Amino acid sequence: MKRSLSILILIALGAVLLVFSYFYFFSNTKNNKTDNSSVTETIFPSIGTLRETIGNAIGLTKDAGKDKSETRPADFAGINSGLVREITGVPSPGFVISQNGTSTIFYLNNQKGTIEAVDIIDRARPTETVYKQVLSDVYQLAGNYDGQTAVILVAAANLEGKITKRLLEIPFPDKNRPVKTQTVAGFGSDLAISRENSQIVSIEGSGGKSILFESGGVLAAKKKISELPLSEWQLELLDNNLATLTTNPAPRVPGYLYLVNLGTGARARLLSGPFNLQTKMSPDAARILYSAGEADATGLYLIERASKTIIPIAAATFAEKCVWAADSAVIYCAVPKQKITGADLSTWHRGEISFSDKFIAINPTSGAVKDIFDPGITGNTLDALSLVYKSTGEIVFINKNNLHIYVLEIN
Repeated sequence: MKRSLSILILIALGAVLLVFSYFYFFSNTKNNKTDNSSVTETIFPSIGTLRETIGNAIGLTKDAGKDKSETRPADFAGINSGLVREITGVPSPGFVISQNGTSTIFYLNNQKGTIEAVDIIDRARPTETVYKQVLSDVYQLAGNYDGQTAVILVAAANLEGKITKRLLEIPFPDKNRPVKTQTVAGFGSDLAISRENSQIVSIEGSGGKSILFESGGVLAAKKKISELPLSEWQLELLDNNLATLTTNPAPRVPGYLYLVNLGTGARARLLSGPFNLQTKMSPDAARILYSAGEADATGLYLIERASKTIIPIAAATFAEKCVWAADSAVIYCAVPKQKITGADLSTWHRGEISFSDKFIAINPTSGAVKDIFDPGITGNTLDALSLVYKSTGEIVFINKNNLHIYVLEIN
């Protein structure tokens, strides 16, 4: 009798454990599902949200950012090599270019405080001062040039932290028309101007959230576009009235990437999870180039959004050192010749370290890499940032070592 009772007790306990295990597994499975409620597929039909665990899924190991033997594919038609030239011999915080075939760029001469125009192709053409009023403490230039008028937004911060923003409309090359200038109020410190309609776009963050605003046109009243969590984002404008917002890169902090339709305010989360995240989306919004990594490693990756496939790139650099060609067919990157880690990103931003870069081209379909120029062969050390691709085939950038502007000509 006692033996039978013991058996019955064991069977009952087994049944209880089986039921408990079932509910535990079901609960965890339910709770671990990714919440895609923030994605509006009807407005962005081709946007797919990647899983929260993507940072682990892509294998961010110590070898993730290690240079592999670079492939030299046959599919880099028309890209053989490059040549770098210095455009300005003075430091500048930024420049404004044209995408309509004009080879003139506008930049702030930090030594004089004036805005000047220079032709990056016709070296015989002299540099011209187009705005003579002295500008000081400038940290950002944004704008566009349509071949007739340069619309330039200048942001400056004094020692007390007061930020002033001024919008300039500079006629060029016809200098008979007057320069228009006006103070811009009510926008945050991170600004951009779209190429399509010169609308001012601004992201303003406080209290753990951010609001995206746009002006609807030069000096028009601003209106709210969208609201996002977190208070610090990096803003980049694309074509077709789209913008990307990426969280500031940080070690041991998951990064996020959102795509926002500036016309409707709809937003979609495209990427979440990787540490030290930086992103560059292709102009056609079909692919995402991003860098991410741990303190002792960093890697460069490509995401094809339609298939959600991830391609590791055999080069280690930060995404902000890269730029897409206008047709989204090629990516150009400045790659440090020394090994870099995720921890190097913040120290590089603070100016505590610098890099010696070479330039490469990446095929975004295959991920293949090709060397195009090493400034070291001419005795130069370049640490490239703020890369911009011109529709005429040049890449304009700033050398972080001296803040001079350079151009990379692709042959």
